[in-house]
Amino acid sequence: GAVLKNANVSDLTISGSNVTVQNVRVSGGILVQGSNVTIDHVTAQNVSISSASHVTVRYSDLGGGTEDAIHVTSDRGSMVRDVELRSNYLHDPRPSSDAHYDGTQVRGVDGLTIACSVYDGGPYRSQLNAAIYLEDANGGNSNVTIERNWLLGYGFPIFIDPSSNTTVTGNRLGGDIH
Repeated sequence: GAVLKNANVSDLTISGSNVTVQNVRVSGGILVQGSNVTIDHVTAQNVSISSASHVTVRYSDLGGGTEDAIHVTSDRGSMVRDVELRSNYLHDPRPSSDAHYDGTQVRGVDGLTIACSVYDGGPYRSQLNAAIYLEDANGGNSNVTIERNWLLGYGFPIFIDPSSNTTVTGNRLGGDIH
């Protein structure tokens, strides 16, 4: 039931339930491992959601990092469920020369909405894989909606491995896409 508001921190790990993070500047990244977590109007390099449930990331500024801006993975023995990524700005990736960078990489989720966000990869570089990448790993991906996003740059605007009940509608593509 914790609330972190109007603060500056270096890194943040959320492992509890019913947590709200609002108007916070994180100089590094955020790791979410809990449930019923809301991240609202936050600035950080990246957000990782690991075997968590009922997570919302909205109105956030994610950029300048070397790792995926948002990484969703069911890697700790529990499926990630019910994630909403809405109205975020993902920009200015800085991957190393041997990296594989995605704006959002998803490796196992049941229930995901990515909506009304801007993914700006900037000028194309070979390290920029996909703005949104649904990878068939850690139990697969199901019940995914990708709608009304601006996807600029990257090698692929959207890369979808086999998944079930996935809808992609109303997205705009542009920038230096390869």
